[in-house]
Amino acid sequence: MDYFDQFSFLKPLLSYRRIIERKRHHFCDYFEFSNSALYEDCFQWTTKNAALHEGIVSLPFFLYFFNKKENDAFAYQFEQMNIIGISTGFFENLLARCDEKGPEMERVALLQGINIRNLANQSAAEFIFIVARHFVYFHEFAHLIQQDDIVNGELPKADQYCSQEEKLTQDHVKERDADIFGANLTMSQIQLMFKSYHPQYQTAQTLEQLVVLSQVALYLVFDILSDGLKKPIYYEETDHPHHVIRINLLQKMMSSKANNMDGVGALNIFNILPRTLAILSALNEKSLNRFVHNMNTYGGQIDEYEKKYKEEIEQHKWTAGAKMEIWHNSKFR
Repeated sequence: MDYFDQFSFLKPLLSYRRIIERKRHHFCDYFEFSNSALYEDCFQWTTKNAALHEGIVSLPFFLYFFNKKENDAFAYQFEQMNIIGISTGFFENLLARCDEKGPEMERVALLQGINIRNLANQSAAEFIFIVARHFVYFHEFAHLIQQDDIVNGELPKADQYCSQEEKLTQDHVKERDADIFGANLTMSQIQLMFKSYHPQYQTAQTLEQLVVLSQVALYLVFDILSDGLKKPIYYEETDHPHHVIRINLLQKMMSSKANNMDGVGALNIFNILPRTLAILSALNEKSLNRFVHNMNTYGGQIDEYEKKYKEEIEQHKWTAGAKMEIWHNSKFR
């Protein structure tokens, strides 16, 4: 089966033909890979998920893997299509890190009382990879929603009409919004997993285990993208927030979101962070030391940054979060 045969439903669209003509050298035909089943599972899952969110974007959805060794993922509109691309380098690095560090993470997780094999016949590393994959997709999906005005007619200000300062602020709002959106929808997927377990395992203690592994998964994404958090801390000097700042936000979000899940008792939040740190030490101890150092040294400035962009996000109606709320209320009221 040729990779492009999967998109036969798009062939009537001129845009499909143009994408194939322009990008064919760029596309990764993963059916030739020994681990093609993992690529195919990701493709099928994202396609089904996009269908579940029909109406939040106005254009057909198209996901592809592209041949690039560097870690990369992006989202954009092209020829009447919404496109998400994930580099094979990024996908393979996520897999490789989970394979390489999986046994040690599993050992440490067991010492921390975390054993999800009893829940879903799945190793800790397999769960971490799936959650990381979900987050990358949802983050990029958020960017598509930001650039589509079907829900409420709102769009970000075009770059050419922004001053340099306005553009940087808007870029950070986009990234923070996409991270928050990605974490929220990733937690929704974790909730579905949780609800699929046998009723005897649907406890606060089980959910704590899933939150710990999910925090590790999101850390893994940014650890790979940043090459181990080696860059010195910065705030608004580039168009993306520093990865330490992003990790800090998401770690807090995952715990808070899980703690408010309906039908589950209160979580022991103070029991989550030490277990997460223990597994992260097995994942990449040097990177974790850099993260802790930055938080200890620059925690006050990071808090100020987070406060500023929480307020900035709340001011805009074009964010993925704002549009999702409107779409959800109209669909499920």
